[in-house]
Amino acid sequence: MIKLTRHLSFAALTLALAACGGSTGPYGLPEGAFWSQLTALCGKAYEGRVTTDYSADRDWKYQRLILDVAECSADGVVMNFNLDEDRTRTWTVTPQPGGAIGYHIGRAEGTGPGVSGYGGISTEGPDALAQIFPIDEASKALFESIDLTFSTENVWSLTFDPEAKTFTYHIQRRGSERRIAFDISEAVPVEKPEGWEPADF
Repeated sequence: MIKLTRHLSFAALTLALAACGGSTGPYGLPEGAFWSQLTALCGKAYEGRVTTDYSADRDWKYQRLILDVAECSADGVVMNFNLDEDRTRTWTVTPQPGGAIGYHIGRAEGTGPGVSGYGGISTEGPDALAQIFPIDEASKALFESIDLTFSTENVWSLTFDPEAKTFTYHIQRRGSERRIAFDISEAVPVEKPEGWEPADF
């Protein structure tokens, strides 16, 4: 289960949704086009490809990129992003009244920047197929504390295109961007190491 340590607890979220008349859909998550599309992927995995062309991303074009939508619950959605055999990256999307929280969780043994627990809050609403997550203040402080100031302007987005049958992850960074489009028209098998679980907040 997702552990909410930075933001709303599930109990507080439930009360807040009830107070503003919110209703729930599958897995106890909010109703709306975005959550409907996302929960339809639960328990399945999909192959993706990098569609941008920056030098930092070129190695990724030769690796297998898999999005494993591993867990859906009233707490939110956990997605494991696998880069070939590197299974140390996890993305989480947590509902909040009027929006969603998108966070990145990473393990130190992976090939990423060695940073975990950063992201932002989208206020696009549950019906928006494109959720945009400008970096939040806690994440800015985290990057500044480890001298990654070039990341303090990051903006992430998660976008569904039902016609193209794609789910796209996009990060806009200072001086560059990365876009990964996952083909959600067909699920693919994915193997998890024995005893492996996604990292918590």
